[in-house]
Amino acid sequence: GTGQTFVFKLKPNFSAYKWTGENTYFFKVDHDCMIIGSSKGSNAIWIDADLYQGRTRACGTFDSPQLLEGGEDFTLKTLECWAFEA
Repeated sequence: GTGQTFVFKLKPNFSAYKWTGENTYFFKVDHDCMIIGSSKGSNAIWIDADLYQGRTRACGTFDSPQLLEGGEDFTLKTLECWAFEA
C-alpha cells in the first residue's frame, strides 16, 4: 500500500477515510488473515483466511470509525479487489 490507500463505507452515507500518516500499516496478508489498516491492535478491516468472516474496528491508520453500523463482525458475500497501474 501507499499513502493513496483508503477505506470507505457506503451506509448510511458514503464516507471515505484517507491515510493519516500515523503509520504505514496499510496491508498484511498471510496464511491466517488479511488486514487493512492497523493501529494499537485495532484493524480497519480484518478478514479470515477462508475469506468468509470479517471484522471492522476504528483505526488510526485512516482515522476511520468502525465501518459497519450495528456491530463489528460480518460475513463476506462478495470480495472485490482493484489495482491501478500508471
